[in-house]
Amino acid sequence: MRCAILHSGDAFAALAERWDALAVAADAGLFMSHRWLRAWWRAFHGVDELWVFVAEDDDGALVAGWPLC
Repeated sequence: MRCAILHSGDAFAALAERWDALAVAADAGLFMSHRWLRAWWRAFHGVDELWVFVAEDDDGALVAGWPLC
C-alpha cells in the first residue's frame, strides 16, 4: 500500500476517473465527486493549500481518498 498527500491541482486532476469510481463504489454522494471537489478547489484555491490524502494498493488501484483543508 502506498499513501501520499497531494498538493498539486494537476496531480489531483489526474485522479478523476479512479476517484469517481471509488466514490461511486462507496456511494459517497455528490460532494465527494471529483467534479465537485475540483470545482470547489478552483473557486477557493487562493485561500489555502491543497491537501488530498490518497491510498493506493500494490496494483495502483485507489482505495481511499480524503480531501483535507
